[in-house]
Amino acid sequence: MSKNSKYIIIFSRQGTEVNFLGFSLMEAKKASQYMKAVNDLAEEGCVVSICDNIEDITYDANDFIKIKVNSSDLLLLQKLFDVEEDEVPIGIFPNAITDAYDNGLIDEDEEYDDYD
Repeated sequence: MSKNSKYIIIFSRQGTEVNFLGFSLMEAKKASQYMKAVNDLAEEGCVVSICDNIEDITYDANDFIKIKVNSSDLLLLQKLFDVEEDEVPIGIFPNAITDAYDNGLIDEDEEYDDYD
């Protein structure tokens, strides 16, 4: 796997009242860290922090998909969604890393880059 590999992580949750859908493009290491945080949060039954006016839902690892994107996929996504930078979420996309910190699954003293 190349150090500069890009991944898209898609969040999709079908609800009875509201459906959630969003994605973010990430470098390989960040995508792995994000998915580890999702798995840890799901294992602990932690709540997704989306916004104040949406009923809280718990993390479920099955709601997240990590897919490697090639350069043509990346160009298409950037053109369709006007994405200029990595890690800028489109749609409704939880910040699992922040939620992991907030739920005590990552120590404040821990270096972010060491979270693998």
